Amino acid sequence: MTLFALTPAAVENQPTGYAELDGTIAYPRLRMTFTGFMRHHTQTRVTMLDWVRGLPGRAFDVKTKSWTVTGLGENPEQILVDAGVQVIYPTGDHPLAIVTSINQLVTPVAMLAPNRRTVWVRHRFLGFDLTRERVGVAATYDKKSGRLNMPVADVLDRGTVRRGVSFPENVIQRAIEVHNDSPAVPGAERLAATLGSAVTQADVPQEIRDAASIVGHLPAWFGVTLMGHQVPGTLAVAAGHTALCDSPGVGKTYSFIAAAAVLRSERTLVICPPVVLTNWGREIEMTGLATSEEIATFRAGRKEPTLDGKKVVVVADSLLANRPTVVDRIRAWAPTIAGYDEAHRAKTIGGKRSEAVLDLVTSVPGLRRVAITGTPMLAGPQDLVPILEFTGHLTSVFGGPSAFLNRYCRQDRYGTWHARKQHLPELLDLLRKHVWVRRTKERVLPDLPPVSRRAILLDVDLKPYRAAHAEIIETITKWVEEFHSTYKRLPSHVAVRPGQDEPVDEIVEYAQESLRFVSLLLQAAGLLKVPTAVERILEHVAVATVSGPNGNPVYLEPLVVWIHHKNVLDAITTALTEAKVPHGVIVGATSDKDKNLALDRYQAGQLPVLVCGITAAGVGITLTRGANSCFAELAWTPALIGQAIDRQHRIGQQNAITADFLIALGTIDEHVQRVLERKGEILTAAMGDSTGELNVMSETDSLVGPTDIVVELTIEAIQTFARANGLDYRRPSVSPG
Repeated sequence: MTLFALTPAAVENQPTGYAELDGTIAYPRLRMTFTGFMRHHTQTRVTMLDWVRGLPGRAFDVKTKSWTVTGLGENPEQILVDAGVQVIYPTGDHPLAIVTSINQLVTPVAMLAPNRRTVWVRHRFLGFDLTRERVGVAATYDKKSGRLNMPVADVLDRGTVRRGVSFPENVIQRAIEVHNDSPAVPGAERLAATLGSAVTQADVPQEIRDAASIVGHLPAWFGVTLMGHQVPGTLAVAAGHTALCDSPGVGKTYSFIAAAAVLRSERTLVICPPVVLTNWGREIEMTGLATSEEIATFRAGRKEPTLDGKKVVVVADSLLANRPTVVDRIRAWAPTIAGYDEAHRAKTIGGKRSEAVLDLVTSVPGLRRVAITGTPMLAGPQDLVPILEFTGHLTSVFGGPSAFLNRYCRQDRYGTWHARKQHLPELLDLLRKHVWVRRTKERVLPDLPPVSRRAILLDVDLKPYRAAHAEIIETITKWVEEFHSTYKRLPSHVAVRPGQDEPVDEIVEYAQESLRFVSLLLQAAGLLKVPTAVERILEHVAVATVSGPNGNPVYLEPLVVWIHHKNVLDAITTALTEAKVPHGVIVGATSDKDKNLALDRYQAGQLPVLVCGITAAGVGITLTRGANSCFAELAWTPALIGQAIDRQHRIGQQNAITADFLIALGTIDEHVQRVLERKGEILTAAMGDSTGELNVMSETDSLVGPTDIVVELTIEAIQTFARANGLDYRRPSVSPG
């Protein structure tokens, strides 16, 4: 009690605590000890314990019973003097023995990462949050190393080196190199923009001649006759519009191969999803770009091929992410052009797949890089960042990752990016002028049959779904109980906990770590629809199957069934097996051999049903033998649904497409559909076409995403626990953010 009652005058000359400087020049820290109830020297109503908890970077070490402080702010020396903390500086051969003031250890320091795309930044005593403000919004945090990773392009902000971070000269020079690099071909910029939007070569004959005189002509040996829209698209790619983003199903594969031929590529690299490795090899052989002996294909579980004398390498993006040695071998092979099929698969900034692909292609000098995707934005403009870095337009056109994100996106309280709708027309204009080749199926294939999307609303027995819901609430309630036992309070939307750098939203934090609950609800809803799905499949097969001349069945109209979860897949395939209905399966676990066999049998009319995973089979394959599909499950992203439909709605399709969506009323299906509707509006605005028009219901409720749903479940569990234990808990009337 005596310590607690001391006045400022009584402790004026008495330190409130001691801080021992330790660590390194790049990663300094203070080991601080004090009496918790001692008063702050200048903030007399604040105890030292409360003061240290409010520091930008601090954590309590239980073993030494001291605080480790790694962040203080812009003037740490004055902050400690005001608090009455005395700093103890190291001596002798300690790496910090040369330091006479901790203000010498404030400015964050940086070094160029080995990949030369990234800069490693240590925040030092400035603290994490203030450093984050200085390095740009595109920087990511590496929890394991405790450093920030910023794109090297962001070292320059509108042509000037960012202030407040100590960048070595090699980092600045590398940033200048990146900003000066552009895929644009001198003298062909206007031509590329015109050709990238041209519907047919007949509309732009002079532009085609002019572009060919600059970048080259299609060789006579090219073994495939290009369609009218593919000719200008090919030349636009060769002229620098290296985001090949024509709608799914209009022939981007041949456009890329033709561009490689126009550019006389000696070594062509194709990065693609595992499911289309074989298909790419076949298409390349057909064009004459390389023979089968001149193509090296890397496959998981197979011996790696030799690259000597090879003209083409085909490799799965997932293999690059998991086998650094393959990356090294391809880098040494020195490709001259690289195409990334379904490039949107690397949409996650800082993700393992995107980092592996980008590290490879940016490390090969002079490499032409073409992103191939019909769905460059699965959810919003943020998805374009890795794609634009791949093509080389992110910095040359938009000023770098942070400049792009600041202009076209905003972040919510979960850290999720959302589009700034008012800037989407500007983004679309820049993409058309400088970046992409983008033509829709409706424009280039006007005779392609239409697509009919039908919502099949199902009244289902909700007992199993409610049981799954109750089980989830019980699990969350156990967490609430453990939380209350530890902290003697209920989880809060705003709370400060020991060892945390800033107040946290504990409910949102738990929700983000517990998105598995959404998957459980989706699976529960999917299982409810299995009986109806199977019934519809059997009815379709019965109607669309006739006997051939030899008595064998002929499948007039095979059906594609789309699923998302393994237990739904198992339930449907088990029922089909019991009903003796031949069927194929393409999901993530399907081997390359079985995938190719299923595809070939389906396209040959030898299978009445093909069950496909929305993610695994939604890209890169052709399913034009049939025109009917049934979505037994949904996905959160409209572009994934659109891609799945486009497996049938593409070149070669003769019949009108019908896609039935099974929606279990009273379940999470309804929430998912509303998300699809809202996201579809964003994509339509950003891409200038009907890409986003995938909703099949008409409700316009507010967007509710996976995290929001788990937040609602968590609040429900907190209320349940509070009622059971006589505790007062009021649900927030307005969500924080």
